[in-house]
Amino acid sequence: MSQSEEVAVIVAGHEIKMQIAPAERVHVEKAAAQVNERLRKLGERAGALSPHKVAAMVAFQFACDLSIAHEMLDEAEQLAEDLRRQKEAVARLEKLLARVDDALLV
Repeated sequence: MSQSEEVAVIVAGHEIKMQIAPAERVHVEKAAAQVNERLRKLGERAGALSPHKVAAMVAFQFACDLSIAHEMLDEAEQLAEDLRRQKEAVARLEKLLARVDDALLV
């Protein structure tokens, strides 16, 4: 059975409570800190923007970051698959070369 714990983080001055796996605690706390830091930085430059608009802008920035991360992950997975295929091809070539070498020695 999966254990969970309640964690409370402050995001944009609001307490958010959630049930999480203990291993996720550090990630949740880091995420809250990142959101708060972006809110602070953008809020300093935002001037007369409402807190809701600043929060929406920060959410949009994180969505853009996530989209880029997904693209990078997809590319990394494709590169890993390409590498696997190349290793297979090299192994087949090495076997063929070994057979040629053996045939030449006879």
